[in-house]
Parts: sequence; structure tokens; C-alpha cells
Amino acid sequence: MEQAAKLTMDTSEALRKIRSHWLSRVIHDFRGPLFAARGYAKLIADRRAGDVTDTQYEYLQHILANINKLADLVNTLSEFPSDDALHLDFVDLSEILQSSISEWRARDETLKLAADLPPDKLLTIADREKLRRAVHKLLGAAVEFSRCGGEVQLQARLEEDELILRIAGIRDENGDSPPVPPTADIALPCEILRLHGGVAHIDQAHRGRCHVTVRLPLVNLEFHQAGARR
Repeated sequence: MEQAAKLTMDTSEALRKIRSHWLSRVIHDFRGPLFAARGYAKLIADRRAGDVTDTQYEYLQHILANINKLADLVNTLSEFPSDDALHLDFVDLSEILQSSISEWRARDETLKLAADLPPDKLLTIADREKLRRAVHKLLGAAVEFSRCGGEVQLQARLEEDELILRIAGIRDENGDSPPVPPTADIALPCEILRLHGGVAHIDQAHRGRCHVTVRLPLVNLEFHQAGARR
């Protein structure tokens, strides 16, 4: 038994090191071609290789914008979370959402908050406290936006193996709240969700409405009872 346990731990550590080296190599291999593609595209856009038409210049700007997006994604890979970044446990996302909704309603009895959640539990493996904090801050940003007679709408649905959460802050046009929550308000939730393989962003924002979309993968693993086989 002790030898089997030792073998399991050594294998786990070996896989961790392999993953680390593999990720480092992938990042390195991505950066070379991206750097070259961006450099040549900029040379053409700067007319170093001859004149370009206005249409060609516009296309080159789109190419550069997408190359920059890929470069940013590669940089996020280099910040892949370490094994101790999250304290993983079984989590019911429905409970986290309901808890945050109840907390904000208790803070302000006049708050108009409409929620549409799936009837079943939303089970996943995650860091409970970090996800609770992310949901609380995202919902809080929408609440602050909707002050002075506004409304908050929260909708959650399952899409294959992901939770899609949409939070809308709708305010009275005559209100004096800021037009859009500061980006810093969702910086922490975005980081927490990224650690879980998810993302959050403001996908619609104008004078009377702020719309945040969250995509979070639901992680399910098969567990075997320890010591079931001897």
C-alpha cells in the first residue's frame, strides 16, 4: 500500500513538471511566429515595402489588431495558475448565486432585482470563496449602476458544459449614477474567473444599460473512494 501511494505521488509530481515544461514550450513557440507576423504587417502598413491602398491599409489594421489579441492570449498562458492558487471543493453555483442575490436584496429593500436561474443544482469543482467574491462584485457593479429607480436582471443558463451568466444593470435615464461601472470593478472577478477557466466582460454598455456576460466551465470528475480496493 505504501509503495502504491508513493508511486501515485511521484507520478503526479512528474505530470506536473511535464505540464509546466510543455506550457513553457508552447508559449515560446507561439511568440516567435506572432512577433514575426506583427513585424512584417507593421512594415507593410508603414509603407516600407511600397504604397498600399486605403482598403489594404484598413485590412492590415484588422490583421494587426487580431495578432495583438493572440499575443495577449499567449501572455495569459504564461500566467497559468499554480497548483496552490485555488482551494478546490465541490461547489453548487446555484447556492452561490442565490446567496449573493439575497445579500444584495437585504442591503436595499427597494432594490429591483429579477433573477432567472435553472431549477437544478449547478455542480462543479472550484474555489468556493473566490467564486462567491467574484459573483458578489459583479452583481454589486450592476446594483451600483442601477441606483435611483433602476433595475438589475440576472439570468443563468447551461450551454453544454458551461454556465452562461448574464447580469444587466438598467437605470433610470434621469438618475445621476455613473454611465458605466469602472473597469476596475470587474478586474478582480475577471481574474478569479480566469483562474477557473472562465471569462467575464462588459459586452454592451450605453447610457441606460450595462450588460455583463460570464462564461464559466462546469468541471466534473469521477472520484473513486480511497481504499475501496486493497
